[in-house]
Amino acid sequence: MLVTDADTCFVRTGFQTVKGWCLDDAALLTCCLLSQQARVGQRGGMFEIGVYEGKYLSVLYHCARTRSLPVLGVDTFEWSSRESVLSTFASVFGSTSSLQLIRADSRTLTCEQVIAALGGQKPAFVSVDGDHGAPAVCRDLAFAKSILAEGGVIAVDDFLNPRAIGVSEGTYRFFIETREEFLRPFAYCANKLFVAESSYHDRYRRAIFAFVEEMPELAVTKEFKRLEQIGREYIEQPLLGSKTLIL
Repeated sequence: MLVTDADTCFVRTGFQTVKGWCLDDAALLTCCLLSQQARVGQRGGMFEIGVYEGKYLSVLYHCARTRSLPVLGVDTFEWSSRESVLSTFASVFGSTSSLQLIRADSRTLTCEQVIAALGGQKPAFVSVDGDHGAPAVCRDLAFAKSILAEGGVIAVDDFLNPRAIGVSEGTYRFFIETREEFLRPFAYCANKLFVAESSYHDRYRRAIFAFVEEMPELAVTKEFKRLEQIGREYIEQPLLGSKTLIL
C-alpha cells in the first residue's frame, strides 16, 4: 500500500488538530507521493517555504519520521509563532528532533543553508507556500528548482485558487518567462499543483493511479473513477506542455 494505515490514521487524527489550510485529499496524495519516493530509495529530506501554523508541514514531518529524514521549514512567522508550531508538533508527534524551523524571508536563503540543514543532501520534496504575490511565487519556484534533488517533487499551494490569484500568475511566469525546460506539472489535487522533472512523471503517475485503486472509499477517488469512465479528458489535461492528472 502506498498510503498506509498509519498515514490514514494520522490524517484523521493528529493532522486535524494542526491549524492552517490543507485539505485531507492533498495530505493523503502527498503521503502517496512520498511513499513512492521511499520505494525507489529517494533519500533527500523535505523543505517548506511558508510554514504558517504547520498544517502541510505536519504531513511532511509525519512521512519523514518513518524514514528518519530531516525536515526544514522557513517562515517570517509574521502571522504565526515558531514556538507555537514547535509546541504543536511536540504534542502531535511527541518529538521535534528531526525538524528545524528558521525565522527568515525566503529571499535571504542560500542553497548552501538549506542543504546543510538537511544533512548535506538536496530535498526530495519542496512545498512552496510563502508570499502569494506573483513575483514572490516565481522567485520561490526558481529557488526550489535550484535545490531540488533529482527526481524530487515541488508542491505549489493555492494554484488556481481565486482567492490567491497571484500564485497562478507567479507559477505561469516561472515556467514561461524563465523558459523552464525540465520541470513540468504532473498532477493537481485539492488546491495543490505537483511538479517534477518530466522524465520522472511516469513514476509518480503510476503511484497516483495505484492510490486511486487502493483507496476507493475516498470521495476524490470515486469522482476520479467516475469521470475517467466518461472520458479521459476529464481526469487528464495538458498544462504547460505536460499531461496533468486532475483529482
